Amino acid sequence: MFRAAEKFFHMPLYKPGTVVVWRATKQIVSHIMLRRNELWVYLTQRAEPVRPEELQLKPTVLSTVRQPERPRLHAPVKRVVLPPPVSSAVRVVPGVQLSSLMETPPPPLETTPPP
Repeated sequence: MFRAAEKFFHMPLYKPGTVVVWRATKQIVSHIMLRRNELWVYLTQRAEPVRPEELQLKPTVLSTVRQPERPRLHAPVKRVVLPPPVSSAVRVVPGVQLSSLMETPPPPLETTPPP
């Protein structure tokens, strides 16, 4: 059986939205990338990637054993299925004829034959 100390471990978790400290300033993780078997962390205010060793954040506590499901704080949200939107080109307006909405075509262009 596992001892209590072996059930949990601490590890930094870099995921989008995580607040980290880089060079004494708070930054937000944009995304991460595995490149050439190395982890690179991209920050929202910086174009270049940063190595994880340069970042400071509170480690996340992870478990090696299955945890019971926590009770939900809120009732599940009911999904409402809306009808598909009606295109404005197909909308029917009572008492209005389509021909009355159309503009009269412009007169044909007069072309002169080349000399």
